[in-house]
Amino acid sequence: MSDGKCYDVMWHDLDLLVLYAIEVTDMLGGVNAIGSPPATDNDFIDLVREGLPYRSVVAASQFLHLKEEQALSCLRISARTAARRKAKDERLREVESERLLRLARLAATAIDVLGDREKAVRWLQRPNRGLGGRVPLQLLDTDIGFQSAIDELQRVEFGVFS
Repeated sequence: MSDGKCYDVMWHDLDLLVLYAIEVTDMLGGVNAIGSPPATDNDFIDLVREGLPYRSVVAASQFLHLKEEQALSCLRISARTAARRKAKDERLREVESERLLRLARLAATAIDVLGDREKAVRWLQRPNRGLGGRVPLQLLDTDIGFQSAIDELQRVEFGVFS
């Protein structure tokens, strides 16, 4: 017999996923930039495959108080390519969109774990001992680097320090 606690946890987790999706959407420029807010991982997959608009790079940079050049560096987009995409309002390639989504997801997780945007931005830009002295923003070009940064945040969240 169920006392409803399991369902409460499931609804709580669902609420967190919705809030996470909203935060990531806002970071990417909101519905004006990417259209309707993604509700599931499948929606994010579709966005990545379509290619995020270049203005999402600008929005994420502003949200995280990064210079656009910093964001472009961690996304591995050259200045010349960025200028062309910006001028023509072109979409990012799939691999670039994936990196941008990683940036937004890592930032949203850092904000959640560390408590505010300013602390998260500092954490993203500083060498981290738990990551072998690497800067979290510089790990977004590979899935394993992104996952390592997420794992480090989870260690911080649960008080397991490396």
